[in-house]
Amino acid sequence: MNRRTQLLLGISTTVGVTLLVAWVAVQALVLRPAVAEREPLRIQQAWEAAELLQSGMSTREVEESRGIDIRVLHGPPAGPPDGEGWIPKQTERGTIWKRDGGDYGVAVWSGQLWVVLQSHQSHATTLALSLFALGLPLIVLVFGLGQRANRHQERAEAHLERMAAGDLSVRLDTEVGNREVQRVAVAVNRMATQLQALIESDRRRMAGLSHELRTPLTRIRLEIELARREGGSAERLDRVERDIEVFDSMLRELLELSQLQMVGEQTMRRELVDLAGLAQLVVDEEEWSDVEIRGSGTAMVDGRLVARLLRNLLRNSAQHAPGHRRWIEVADDELSVSDDGPGIAVERQAEVMEAFQRSASSEGHGLGLAIVAQIAELHAAELKLSSPPGLVVRARFGRSPDADTVGSL
Repeated sequence: MNRRTQLLLGISTTVGVTLLVAWVAVQALVLRPAVAEREPLRIQQAWEAAELLQSGMSTREVEESRGIDIRVLHGPPAGPPDGEGWIPKQTERGTIWKRDGGDYGVAVWSGQLWVVLQSHQSHATTLALSLFALGLPLIVLVFGLGQRANRHQERAEAHLERMAAGDLSVRLDTEVGNREVQRVAVAVNRMATQLQALIESDRRRMAGLSHELRTPLTRIRLEIELARREGGSAERLDRVERDIEVFDSMLRELLELSQLQMVGEQTMRRELVDLAGLAQLVVDEEEWSDVEIRGSGTAMVDGRLVARLLRNLLRNSAQHAPGHRRWIEVADDELSVSDDGPGIAVERQAEVMEAFQRSASSEGHGLGLAIVAQIAELHAAELKLSSPPGLVVRARFGRSPDADTVGSL
């Protein structure tokens, strides 16, 4: 229960307690004195009703002639027979019985039966109903207004959490809340806009840099080929060419990561994909005869991106767990890539998903798992790594409700 809900419950409780105190106070200060003031008249009416009934008048005739409401009860003269709460009281004409419990009744023994004078409705009951009729809408109104404000706060908190997670496209509603809250929302939106512009500018520069560097690399390759033809040192030229290949591979991965971060969601094409079939296609293309595929299932994903995710995970496994068993497990909305190698230490699992994070023995660029993490994020997939020994990287995808056909791969 959040603080705002607690505040609403506190306000509602305060209103209810206030109405209860008001009811008790009015009953003690107004109703009971009023009943006590009318008590002699009611006692006289009860005696008169008993005398008229003894004279032969019917109950209805007595009620109409005196404008009262009575009941006639048979029972012993020791006390009224219709329940507890009756208290005897001596009057000039004899003993009467009165009850303050709910209807402030007065009872008289006529010699043959009991005559009970009724009040039409308890003043206390009337007051309680009136206060309830007044207080309930008030409590509902206060609680409703509070819940409305609470919904706005929860929506703002959800948007702020999305911003904190990296989604700077969301904006706070600047039309709700008081002026202070609106000014804060405007400032947060302005900050998010500026951050988004800076990040997108940085991503565009990275993408442009990766693209532009491909051109001089192509020219260097041509120069190497010419040097070979002119009798240059084959060993030195091979070493330079290997370095260029490494550099070119890193640029390709940088460009891919930058594109995924900048326009990944806009270019995604979700369809219902056979995950086992996709895994088999990746294994066949890479000619990995040692990779076993287990299970079956489908998911609403971009098949091209998930194939890249599988390829990167399997390459990472082959590089860091050579000679060990590798396998892929598939279920609906879920797949995992596993090996029985040394695994990744728990304290390093978060950082290995970041760009350029790699172990000292790694020959890669530290971008493969960063691309995996970005693809998982684009699919809003839950990505988990197991504790060593061995490594299991499991991705759980959310299923779209409009999935109806299996996409071709």
